[in-house]
Amino acid sequence: MGVPLLALVAVDRAIVGYRPHWEWVVREVAPNQVDTYRVEAILRTTPRDAGNVAILGDSTALAALDAPTLDEAFADRGRHFVPITVGGTQTVSFGFLTNAILATGARAAVLVVSPYGTRAEVDHGRVEFYDVRAVPSLFTLGEVLAAPRFHLAGIAAQSHVLIRQQWALRQAAQVWLGRTSWARLELDSLRGRLRAFRRGEFGPILEWFRARVPETYPNPNTRAIRYLARRLRAHGGRLVLMESPPHPVLDLVMASRRLAPFRAHMTEIARREGLVYVTGDDLPALEPEDFEDQTHLNARGRARVTAVVAARLRDVL
Repeated sequence: MGVPLLALVAVDRAIVGYRPHWEWVVREVAPNQVDTYRVEAILRTTPRDAGNVAILGDSTALAALDAPTLDEAFADRGRHFVPITVGGTQTVSFGFLTNAILATGARAAVLVVSPYGTRAEVDHGRVEFYDVRAVPSLFTLGEVLAAPRFHLAGIAAQSHVLIRQQWALRQAAQVWLGRTSWARLELDSLRGRLRAFRRGEFGPILEWFRARVPETYPNPNTRAIRYLARRLRAHGGRLVLMESPPHPVLDLVMASRRLAPFRAHMTEIARREGLVYVTGDDLPALEPEDFEDQTHLNARGRARVTAVVAARLRDVL
C-alpha cells in the first residue's frame, strides 16, 4: 500500500508544480466550463501583484463586468482585474477561496452578490472549494456537525489536486490526447443541464423563487462576505459589494418581502465592515435588450454596467 500511495502523492505534486499545465488550462478552458479547474489555474498562474483586483461571483458576475475595460480605466493606477468566477456557486465558495486570492497579492476585490447566492440553505453540491482555515469563520459548530461528509470530503480535496480535480483532469487528458474537445464537452454539459431541468432541477435562481421559507441571516454565505472583507482589510485592502444586475422581468416578479431583507443585511455588512455597496438601484436602468438570456448581460449591458461600476471604483481603488 505504501508504494502506490507514495506514487499518487508524487503524481499529485508533479501536477501541482507543472506550471505549463496550468497555463494551458487558462488558455483552453472557457468560463462556465469546468470552472473549479479553470479558477485553480488562474490562481496558480496570476503573477503576484498588489495591483490585482479580483472579480468574484457566479456567471452573472463575469457577464456584468468587463475586465479589459476596467484594466484600461485603471491603467494609471496599476490595477489589473482578475475574474475569478464559478457558474452556479454560492457565495461561501469565495470565503473558502479568500486565502488563495490573497496569495495572488490582491489587495482589493469586487464581490457580486445576489439573494439566491447568499441564501441560508447551503447547497453543498454547489460549494466548489474548501479551506479548513476558513471554517470557524463561516460555519457554526452545529452547521459543521450537520454536514460532516461535506467537511471531511473538503479536507481531503484540499490536500490533493487528484481528489478535488479528478473529473476535470480526466476530461483534460481526453482533450490533450485529441479524443474530444472542450467545445464537445460543453455541448455535453448543456445537454446535462437540460436533462436536469426536465427532472425539475431548475438551478439556484428559480429554486430561490420557489422557496417558501423566508431567508435567515447571518448564514455561511453571508459570513463568507465578512470573512473576505476582514482578511482583505488585514492586508491593507478593501472589498466592494455589488448586486448582481437582475433582468427587468425578474425584477418585476422578485418578491420585495424577500429582496428587502437581503438588501438590509448587505447594507448592515457594508456598514459594519466599511464596504462600498453598489445596489441594483445604483446600476443603470437595464432593458431586455441588455441581456443575453434571463440572467446574463450581453455586450451592450456589460458595457453599461461596467461604466457605472468603474466610476464608483475611482474613489475606492
